[in-house]
Amino acid sequence: MMKNIKLYTLILFTFITLQTYGMNLFVQTPNNGTISLDVEPSDSGENVKNKIFDQISIPVINQVISWNGTTIQDGQTLADFGIVNNSTIVLTVTTTTQVPEKMSYQAVVRNTTNNLVTNQPVGMQISILQSSATGTAVYVETQTPTSNANGLVSLEIGGGTVVSGNMATINWANGPYFIKTETDPTGGSSYTITGTSQLLSAPYALYAKTSGSSTPGPQGPAGPQGPIGLTGASGPQG
Repeated sequence: MMKNIKLYTLILFTFITLQTYGMNLFVQTPNNGTISLDVEPSDSGENVKNKIFDQISIPVINQVISWNGTTIQDGQTLADFGIVNNSTIVLTVTTTTQVPEKMSYQAVVRNTTNNLVTNQPVGMQISILQSSATGTAVYVETQTPTSNANGLVSLEIGGGTVVSGNMATINWANGPYFIKTETDPTGGSSYTITGTSQLLSAPYALYAKTSGSSTPGPQGPAGPQGPIGLTGASGPQG
C-alpha cells in the first residue's frame, strides 16, 4: 500500500508596516553641552523647541535651531532636512530686545450641540474691544488653530492674519479691554459661536513698554519764592 506523501510548504509572509518611528536627537547647547530629545521625523521646529524648553527652560522665542548651518524654521519638520536617528542639531540663544506684540490665549471649543471639537482645525476671529463688551474693536485678526484631544486650542493673539488695527498702537493703560472670540468649529469663517471676556489685567509686558518714557516731559511752573533769610553779621571796618 502506497502512502500518500503530502508536501507542506511553509510560506513566510513579511508584513511591513509603514509608520513613523521615534528617534533620538542630540542638541548642542550654547555652553557646549549636549542634551538628548525623543523626537519623530514629523516633529516641526516648533515642537523641537518646546521639547528643549521642557528640559532646559530656554524660552522658545529665544531659541534658534540649525542643522548643518541651516536654520530649522518653526513650520519645517526634521524629515524636511533628512535628519535621522542620533543626529545633532545646534541651539543658539538670542536676546529679545523688543517686546513681542502677542498674548497667549487658550480656549476649549464646543460645537452647537455642546460636544467637544477635537483634533481638527477651528476657524477663529479674535477682536480686542475697548471700554465694554460691546465697545469699539481696536484690533481684529483671524486664525485657524487645531484643537487637541480635549478640545483645547492654543494661540497667540497678535500672530494671526490682521483684519484691522495694530497691536503695537493699543494704549493698554486706557482700558478696560475685552477679548471677543468668534468661532467656526468646521475650520471656516462662518462663525456660529461667540464669546466675550474682560481682560482683568493688561498684558504686563505690553503695558510696561509704554508706561514710561525716556523723553523728559515739559518743565513745570516755577514755585513760590521762599522766605527772605536773616541779615548776616557786619564785616570788619576797613
